[in-house]
Amino acid sequence: MVVTALKDQLPALITTAYSFRSMLRDLTLGQRTAVCTALNDQLPTLITTAHDFYGVLYYLTPEQRTTVFTALNDRLPTLITTADSFWDVLHYLTPEQRAVVITALNDRLPTLITTARDFQNVLFYLTPEQRTAVFTTFENRLPALIITASNFRSVLYHLTLEQRTAVFTAFEDRLPALITTMSDFRNVLHDLTPEQCTVVCTALKDQLPALIQTASEFGYVLHNLTPEQCAAVCTVLSAIAVKDFFDHFQMSKDSYWNTVQNKDSITIEQIIEHALGKNQCGLFRNTDESTRKQLIERYGVNIDTLRKLTTPEEQIHYVLMKMNCPDKAAEKKSSRSLRS
Repeated sequence: MVVTALKDQLPALITTAYSFRSMLRDLTLGQRTAVCTALNDQLPTLITTAHDFYGVLYYLTPEQRTTVFTALNDRLPTLITTADSFWDVLHYLTPEQRAVVITALNDRLPTLITTARDFQNVLFYLTPEQRTAVFTTFENRLPALIITASNFRSVLYHLTLEQRTAVFTAFEDRLPALITTMSDFRNVLHDLTPEQCTVVCTALKDQLPALIQTASEFGYVLHNLTPEQCAAVCTVLSAIAVKDFFDHFQMSKDSYWNTVQNKDSITIEQIIEHALGKNQCGLFRNTDESTRKQLIERYGVNIDTLRKLTTPEEQIHYVLMKMNCPDKAAEKKSSRSLRS
């Protein structure tokens, strides 16, 4: 009723894209259609920026959006001056309409990209073929866009496996320098293959223990990786943990097997406690039976399986996988008998 009564006044009330979007926000579909009909010829004049275009299309039906797009088609490329404005213009368009805009931009598309986030935003609405074209144009410039771990994740986000591998290979030596927090660690590993995760973790072997501040933080990182990525990280971390433990206590592996293993087969808890943050990460707050109870009840660790594993590295890997990827922690048989 109010919309009908104000029908003749609507053109005077709505003078910007923002006022148009605000007007439509609380109306029914029928009322919105009435407003659009009343403002039919005026709508294109409300749009002077890419964000205006985004705002005008926000509450419209697909048919109404097509009408506005058709009226603005020739002007849209001039509204696109940044990666963000490119995103605004394409957001509510159909794939066919997006293709029209992208074709009109032609060689200008790479000029919109000045940051890693720009690269991610530009690729967001492109087809695989269009993404490949942009990647090919930008491949040599990508390392210059990557100055943080978050940048690295942004660049890889929409790429194919082969394209990610090309970026990883070009940037491999610089990755450890980007990782100073567990959040950085998570961002770098997010889109890598298990083999690439292993390469990064191996390069970080001296930094990893210092990065692990809490057990929950470490678990969150592994939780966001695939089981295969998680296994790769745990494999490297297990080797680091064992070396750190034996170096600290100046104990050889032979000494461990001959004098410790057979007396207390749950000593693995002490290795984990010590190596993952020098017992500061909070994986376990107690030792002996209390720790054993946590392993069994909280993480589903099979003590018999733990005893049968043939090396400390295997034992730590098993525990870490049980804590973070329980479905992938295989209850495997020992490959050889324990030393006596």
